[in-house]
Amino acid sequence: MKIFYQLATALLILVSGSNYAATYTVQVGSDGFSPSTLNVEIGDQIDFILNLSTATGTHYSASSSVPGGVASWNYAMTCGTCLYSTVATAAGTYNYTDAASGLSGSFTATASGPTGVETQDKPSGSISQNFPNPFNGATNIQYHLSSNSGELVVTDLTGKLVDRIALNEQNGAIQIGDNLRSGSYLYTLYENGAIIETKRMIVK
Repeated sequence: MKIFYQLATALLILVSGSNYAATYTVQVGSDGFSPSTLNVEIGDQIDFILNLSTATGTHYSASSSVPGGVASWNYAMTCGTCLYSTVATAAGTYNYTDAASGLSGSFTATASGPTGVETQDKPSGSISQNFPNPFNGATNIQYHLSSNSGELVVTDLTGKLVDRIALNEQNGAIQIGDNLRSGSYLYTLYENGAIIETKRMIVK
């Protein structure tokens, strides 16, 4: 059952101050990184998610070269710890490898938007981490849109569509999950056809 309700004024103030950074998902498995390359903007978040359908044993996202002044990382990813995130904090190319598969990937960060483009023209929606998480039965997700045209898309970790929910209110919440089997899923907020944010949830 999908339930919509208005959020409190305090929450509206909180989300109205959020930035416009995007979140990208990179799956890590025995066949390497997917996608293997990305173009992002400074401030964007990259989520490395273990692809449970192809991964065997432990896989890694380990930086091999990053722009000057950026901290390196070495994420060991197992079935029990499937998600790690990093943020593009400087312009340049970030290269990383998976010691388990021997394959590599990269993302290239540039300064956001060309001069003269107003940031308020970008969708400014946001979505919360579902609660509870992990869950069994149902879970709640709060969202904010800058318009009345949004959509929540749920997929499994292979990208297979599981559910698609139209969002017709600027601020609200939905309850999902009562028809999901045990496993990990991704849910993505879209506004006017643009991807706003992706998060991961776990069904026990």
